[in-house]
Amino acid sequence: MTKQTKKRNLLKLIFYKPSNSRLLTDIIAWASAIAIMVIWRLSSEKVVILDYVTMFLRIIAFWFVVSYLLQKYKKRIRLDFASDFFILTLVSGIVYGGTYFGIVFDLIDFTHYSKYVTVMVVVIVIVMEIINVLIYYGYKYATNADVTYPRIRARKNVQVIKESQRIEEEEFNEIKGTIISYTNKKSFDFLQKYVDISSSNTKVMSAESLINVNTIRKYRYDAIINLAKMNSIRGINRVLVKINAKLPDNGIFCICYQSIEDFNKYINEKYPFIIRKIVQAAYFIQKRVLPKILLTNRLWFDITGGKKRIFSNVEMLGRLYYCGFEVIAEKTVENISWIVAKRATQPQKQTNKRYGLVIKLPRVCKNRKIVFFYKMRTMYPYSEYIQKYIYDRQGTDEIGKAKNDIRITKWGKVFRKFWIDELPMIFNLIKGDIKIVGVRPLSRVYFETYPPHLQAKRTKTKPGLIPPFYVDLPKNEQEIFNSEERYLDQYLKSPLKTDAKYFFKAMYNIWVKRARSH
Repeated sequence: MTKQTKKRNLLKLIFYKPSNSRLLTDIIAWASAIAIMVIWRLSSEKVVILDYVTMFLRIIAFWFVVSYLLQKYKKRIRLDFASDFFILTLVSGIVYGGTYFGIVFDLIDFTHYSKYVTVMVVVIVIVMEIINVLIYYGYKYATNADVTYPRIRARKNVQVIKESQRIEEEEFNEIKGTIISYTNKKSFDFLQKYVDISSSNTKVMSAESLINVNTIRKYRYDAIINLAKMNSIRGINRVLVKINAKLPDNGIFCICYQSIEDFNKYINEKYPFIIRKIVQAAYFIQKRVLPKILLTNRLWFDITGGKKRIFSNVEMLGRLYYCGFEVIAEKTVENISWIVAKRATQPQKQTNKRYGLVIKLPRVCKNRKIVFFYKMRTMYPYSEYIQKYIYDRQGTDEIGKAKNDIRITKWGKVFRKFWIDELPMIFNLIKGDIKIVGVRPLSRVYFETYPPHLQAKRTKTKPGLIPPFYVDLPKNEQEIFNSEERYLDQYLKSPLKTDAKYFFKAMYNIWVKRARSH
């Protein structure tokens, strides 16, 4: 390394562009500390704050210079609590020590200043900074801000690397015994319908962590059966993504788990009515709510290790589709749910999936722009990834919606009946994403079911909160298309008049005729 390069690296180390947010945090801390002292001490002694301006400016300048030199304001690519806390402690020690010794040894003229006020302002700033760091890292910890997600690497068509051979009967019987001992005989019979267990290219394992999955050789097996219940696996999506990468094209993956439905059936059989409801409520909070709330999610996982969570069937189906699988079959046998899936595509980009009470849904809007709309969650987590699967499996009703949609929760049905789930869309109305009257914003999948000419008309206008459905009350999908097209044709000619007419007609049908959306 040349002297010039060393010099350049040294300059980069010393001189850097500070983070605006970190600078702003210090500015707020100092302004707040001075304000506290003005209210608490100076006003009671009738001391003019302007007399302290010079003194405070010196200390503040000293603080910012020391902070900059110790790289307190440098942007961090990766969060590190220990490093930031150490730097803050060092800056605080230097500034406090400099102020304190300046007073003690008369290095600073304090003839016209209160030494108590000066030192206390520095102490308040230090305390506020420490609290801020703790809150900041507590929030980042809770939101998994330091967690890295697996990269989804593109790949070409891949086949299994070894030709399948029949395993010996003794080995087959051992595998059969293992499957039955972990689950039951019915599970073995179910798996045999979809997987050739006697093939050398079938892997039977009990993997509860990513470490176990990493030991599998790439493309060595065209079928993998995991006997470990998904309820005890932390980082399910990571495991599914890794399995996706290990399997060849159309490779089979079989999972088992205990679903909410299985658990409730077990509780109903074991306890009398009153105790049953108490147990179900306790488990719902502990196993379903706490793992999903923003501020308790990671702490819950760190304490429990992610063991014995409870999932809905819908969530497990959605996770598989999200991670690039396509479901072939599913069945529940003796309180164990099984899903047989095949590797169909690359997994979707992995992110920190959160499913709180309010969710954001991508919808096709004006000019085919995708806009995120806010709604109260009425479906199980990961429901958005199995819309086509549900349509194909259960079919649609006369207006084009899924029949007996299993994705909707019990409380979600109540929310939908009274439009509670629509309330957060008022924020989209304020933002200008939506208007009061207009066609409904649709998901990509549902939008593609519309005729091309109607798609073109829909994307010429903003969607609305109150759709023409409540005016025409259509009874089937074609009538919905006709209703929306009539509205759009009129709106494109006379926007204000059309929206006013449709608004009052819709209100009459909703309040007088008790019209409801399906």
